[in-house]
Amino acid sequence: AQAKVAAAGDGAIQLGLANLVSPEVAGNGQRFRLGDLEVVVYLTPTVGLIDLNRAPRELLGNLFSAIDIPRGEAEILADNVIQWRSPSLAGPGHRIDSIEALLEIDGFDRVRIDALRDLVSSGLSGAGFFSPKHAPEAVRKIVGMQEGGAPRRPDEPGRGGRAAPPRADAYRVDAVIEFGGRRWLRRRWVRMGSATHSELPWRFTRTEAPRVLRQ
Repeated sequence: AQAKVAAAGDGAIQLGLANLVSPEVAGNGQRFRLGDLEVVVYLTPTVGLIDLNRAPRELLGNLFSAIDIPRGEAEILADNVIQWRSPSLAGPGHRIDSIEALLEIDGFDRVRIDALRDLVSSGLSGAGFFSPKHAPEAVRKIVGMQEGGAPRRPDEPGRGGRAAPPRADAYRVDAVIEFGGRRWLRRRWVRMGSATHSELPWRFTRTEAPRVLRQ
């Protein structure tokens, strides 16, 4: 079942990317039929997700609170992530290359990681900018919790600096397949731009194993 879902999902993802004619347009809900399977493809620009490598402490605290972690514990988890990322006398800070890397940080388990999967990215979001127009509704609500409920864009320039406009040059691509009475998800992460020895205008940076979605 996993092999069949992976093959159908990967094929539909390639077709969905081929339809992506503008880097500013996410093709959500594209439907494809591969053999006897129908696949729905959703593209989410990673600039619309919360970057685990760059999010400030306040935003991390709100993120963890949003998955029903008590506020005090959420702030402790945010501190743990900041400490993990930050350089120290022991050496350079750690990079979070995938969401599973959170298992190395105190306070995280697989239940919490699964709750975060649809809200975060791990360093593919283009120079750390955040784009509200590309964000899922759940992410916009979390970002809007900052500063006592006043919406704030993390991509706004700080003092003495000027932010460049965010670009949608990397995507989370989800293929949802009905098979065997279950709904499956095949998720791949992609960056626009040709890879070595490939004429395709995109390259995959990470692929997740197919998994059954909760009903």
